Amino acid sequence: MIRHIVMFRMKEEYSEEDKRKYAFQIKDKLDTLPALISCIKKMEVGVDILRSDRSYDVVLTADFENMEDLNEYTINPHHVEAVQLVRQHRDLIAVVDYLV
Repeated sequence: MIRHIVMFRMKEEYSEEDKRKYAFQIKDKLDTLPALISCIKKMEVGVDILRSDRSYDVVLTADFENMEDLNEYTINPHHVEAVQLVRQHRDLIAVVDYLV
């Protein structure tokens, strides 16, 4: 099993209100993916509540059976569409993929 974790930080110039608004828009979009992409075994998306200097705004955790499924997810048009939304609003991104 492969666990895919991605964290996004909204654009620095956004107000706190805009950061929250766009973080929840991204969460809503990402939450649709498991119903649209069958290779996702499990997915969870959260919006940060701590709001510290070290915090990222959104985190996605997804499980895939193997690397082939993760690669299939990466190029899926529904995922690509979600990535386009994320890119509009994020400054930083951090990714970790590991074996479970």
